[in-house]
Amino acid sequence: MTITYNGQKMDTTAATVASLIAEVNAPEAGTAVAINGAVVPRSAWEDTRLEESAVIDVLTAIQGG
Repeated sequence: MTITYNGQKMDTTAATVASLIAEVNAPEAGTAVAINGAVVPRSAWEDTRLEESAVIDVLTAIQGG
């Protein structure tokens, strides 16, 4: 399916948020996910299915000072 991932069109075979996070090698710790503007709690990643044309934003916290 084709989704928009962080502003870029992307083809994926991932069926869930959890599998997409693994596919793009994003760390689980410090990562937030929103689908079509709605935040998906980490506890729901395994059960939240991706749909064609979904807009997915994945944000990762970065330490700094």
